[in-house]
Amino acid sequence: MVTADRFRKYLRLPPDDTEDLEGYLLAAKAKARSAGIPDFQDNAMYDQFLLQFAGLLYEARSMDTEAADPAKVQMLLNSYVLPLRYSEDDA
Repeated sequence: MVTADRFRKYLRLPPDDTEDLEGYLLAAKAKARSAGIPDFQDNAMYDQFLLQFAGLLYEARSMDTEAADPAKVQMLLNSYVLPLRYSEDDA
């Protein structure tokens, strides 16, 4: 399961960074739901999708970065959506 702490480590933020990261994770989960991906409780691929998509949202927060490129967003979605639609929890 992806938590704000795990996301903070994924982003390699310094320990004293206090930015609230929960919104990025919630947005990634909402995008997954709207793409037809179930809310998995124990699926490594789903967790990786959430980390990568939330990371992309975090990097694109100023909208003047390469991460904000719609083609990159679509490529990331395309690489995960179909496999996750037909996936199951790992355990």
